[in-house]
Amino acid sequence: MTEVAVAPADPVAAPQPLGCSHYQRKCKLVGPCCDTPYNCRFCHDEDVTNHTLDRRSVEEVVCLACSARQAVSNLCITPDCGTVFGGAYFCGVCKLFDDVDKGQFHCDGCGICRVGGRDKFSHCDTCGLCLPAGKTHKCISNTSHNNCPVCLEDIHTSRLEAHI
Repeated sequence: MTEVAVAPADPVAAPQPLGCSHYQRKCKLVGPCCDTPYNCRFCHDEDVTNHTLDRRSVEEVVCLACSARQAVSNLCITPDCGTVFGGAYFCGVCKLFDDVDKGQFHCDGCGICRVGGRDKFSHCDTCGLCLPAGKTHKCISNTSHNNCPVCLEDIHTSRLEAHI
């Protein structure tokens, strides 16, 4: 699990981002599969080898500012804390929190969050994935639920932009 520094060594210095190498956020996801807090599903999956974390099934988070364990929300429930967990983006469906604006949006057609800006993508119901807006492509039924023939990565959940 690759964690980012939680507190600055010099109290006068600017605060270091919270989270991990995958996401800057102010909470950890509690994996219902193992009842253990992880910075993100990727950190969980790097640490645990016998299962993966389904972030949609996450019901609890742990605040990195005050350590309070609580139901999923974009705001810490501790009265004196009030930390915002996903300062730039929060999706209650996907349980995605991010303090960095990457143009995130939830696509109901894909059933997951995407990055890059909703206005730059359109969902193709035939292919089953978001593709760059305004570009033509050859539709292949449910192609997103296959692996890429070049890199063999799952197309639907890939963190890389689709190229057509």
